[in-house]
Amino acid sequence: MKRSIQRALRSLHLAFLKQGLPEKLALYFHALEPEDHDAFSGMVNAVRAAGYRFVSLEEHLEKAGPTAFISFDDNYRSWHRSLPLFDRLGVKAMFYVNSGPMQDRSSRAEQNAFFDIINHHGERETMTTAELRELSAAGHAIGCHTHTHRCLTRLSVSEAEEEIKRSRDELQLMLGEPVVHFSFPFGMPRHFNSSLGQYCRAIGLQTVAHATACQLFRRPEPSHIPRHQWRLEQSAEWNLANACIDGRLFVRLTGRSPVG
Repeated sequence: MKRSIQRALRSLHLAFLKQGLPEKLALYFHALEPEDHDAFSGMVNAVRAAGYRFVSLEEHLEKAGPTAFISFDDNYRSWHRSLPLFDRLGVKAMFYVNSGPMQDRSSRAEQNAFFDIINHHGERETMTTAELRELSAAGHAIGCHTHTHRCLTRLSVSEAEEEIKRSRDELQLMLGEPVVHFSFPFGMPRHFNSSLGQYCRAIGLQTVAHATACQLFRRPEPSHIPRHQWRLEQSAEWNLANACIDGRLFVRLTGRSPVG
C-alpha cells in the first residue's frame, strides 16, 4: 500500500510539478558496495552528460552555473574500499560520518546496534580510524552525522546536543583537523529544528545538510543544504526525472517526501 501511494505521488508530481533540471544538484548516498560501482559510474556519467560539474560543498554554495555535490551518510567500510573508484571517476565527495561505531573504537554489539538503527541489511562493517584518515588524505571532505545516528528530535535537548558535539569532537581528534560540516540523521524536516540549528552554529558547525527529496529548487545556503537521494537500483533516467520535480509545496504541507 505504501509503495503504491508513493508511486502515485511521484506520477502526480511528474505530471504537474516537473521542471527542467535544477542549477544545483546535490546528491547523497549511503553504502557503496562493489555491486553498486557500475551504477555509481553510470550516475557520474549521466550527471556530467547533463552539463554538471562535480565540485566541493564550498564551490557548490559559492559558484554560479550547474554544479553537482556528492555526499554519503552514516559509516561504511565500503567507502574506503571505493577509493580507487572515486579516483578513476575523478570525483571527490563529502562523507558525513557517525563517530560511535568506528570499527577500532567500538564493540561488535555497538556496531550491530548502529546498523539496526539505520536499518542496513548489507555488509555490516564500519571504518577504522586509519581508514577514515585515508579517506580524508585522498582529498575527500569529512563532516559529522551525530555519534550514534539517533533521531535528534526524539531526544532531550541536552542529549541531542551531546550527539552532535561528541560526533564533531571525536572526528576532530581522529583527523587532527577541524570538522565544520554536519548532516542530521534521517534528514526530514521533522528530524531537526531551529534550536538545533542555532546550537550547530554556536559550536562552529558552518553548514547543515538536509536529505528530503525534491527540494533542489530551493537555493542552497549554509544553514540549509537540500540534498536528493540518487537510488542506484534505479536507472539514470528515473533518477534525473525525480531531480526535476519541484516538491517544495508538498514538503511544506506534509513534512514528507513526494517520491518516497
